[in-house]
Amino acid sequence: MKFLMQHTQVDFDIWALLTFIVLVCAIVILIVRKLKMKEIKDDLQDQIDDQDQRRVHTTQDG
Repeated sequence: MKFLMQHTQVDFDIWALLTFIVLVCAIVILIVRKLKMKEIKDDLQDQIDDQDQRRVHTTQDG
C-alpha cells in the first residue's frame, strides 16, 4: 500500500502550474477572438446582402 501511495501523489511544481495557467488563458483568448470574429463576419455578410439587395432594386427600377 505504501508503494501505491508514493506513486500516486501529484507533486505540483510552480512551473507546471504557471504553464497550465498560461495554456488555459491562451485557450480562453482563442475562443473569445473566434466569437468576436464570427460576430464581425456576420455583420459584414449582412452589409454585403444589403448592398446586393440595393443593387438589384436599382437595376430593376432603372
